[in-house]
Amino acid sequence: MSRRYESVSSEQFQKETGIEHWEYVDTSLVANFHLSTFAVAGDFASAVAALADEVDHHPDIDIRYPGIVTIHASTHVTKGVSDADVELARAISNLYKSIDS
Repeated sequence: MSRRYESVSSEQFQKETGIEHWEYVDTSLVANFHLSTFAVAGDFASAVAALADEVDHHPDIDIRYPGIVTIHASTHVTKGVSDADVELARAISNLYKSIDS
């Protein structure tokens, strides 16, 4: 059975989620994570990719020197932000908090 996605507006995201690091930009959630080194940023991006595979919802991930990982999450089906993006953003923020940066 295919997942049913619920759209999330910018107002809903701001009012209801309380997720650190994330902003609602245009039609996606965007976060910049600052890590101690480029290698640590690569490890974090790999952990995000593994998490995304687990939940079968895949964001765009960009790694930049000296250790910045930018993530864009959106849902093609809804042409914007969905409940799946919010859940993924929450999980990624929790993962970030667990990494020693």
